[in-house]
Amino acid sequence: MLDFEKLVLSSRSIRNFKDKTIDTDILKKLINITRFCPSSANLQSLKYIIVNNPIFCQKVFDNIKFAGYLPNGTVPKPNCESRAYIIICNDNKISKNPLLIDAGIVAQTIMLYANSLGISGCMVGSFSEKNIKSALNIKDDYDTALVLALGYKNEDVEITDVNNNDIKYYRDNNIHYIPKRELGDIIIDVFD
Repeated sequence: MLDFEKLVLSSRSIRNFKDKTIDTDILKKLINITRFCPSSANLQSLKYIIVNNPIFCQKVFDNIKFAGYLPNGTVPKPNCESRAYIIICNDNKISKNPLLIDAGIVAQTIMLYANSLGISGCMVGSFSEKNIKSALNIKDDYDTALVLALGYKNEDVEITDVNNNDIKYYRDNNIHYIPKRELGDIIIDVFD
């Protein structure tokens, strides 16, 4: 297994995947680790839907949007769509307030664990909740918080420095470039 710093640095948003399925048992393993994540007031209101059937994967794919900074239709390339999704839902019977902080914590945990297993992915917050709930017959008791697109990567990602405060990611050939701010730009020094 990679050390933690390398694991985080190699865990990038991937949007083009190989035509290789992810076994349900592996997806359950990724979800199982979330049972041990922190949870606001220990409510544990998050629940998960596993989607790895090609027909239902297409229904999810048709209702999500990838990479808002890129021209429409740029990613994923044809036949490079996700081979599995984990949909993070809030159980409204447990908590009426969607716990987006909790969703972020479990999403990052899943993505890091997936990366340690050689699986890549992308956290997708731009989706049609109404259409996904209808396509997958998700009951009104659940609100969808995030969609995790998963698969085996079929593209390269490189981190670059932010230039002129431009944080928009971009593509060149089959490389996806992600500008990141410098350490000095993200630390607020209040003691000067």
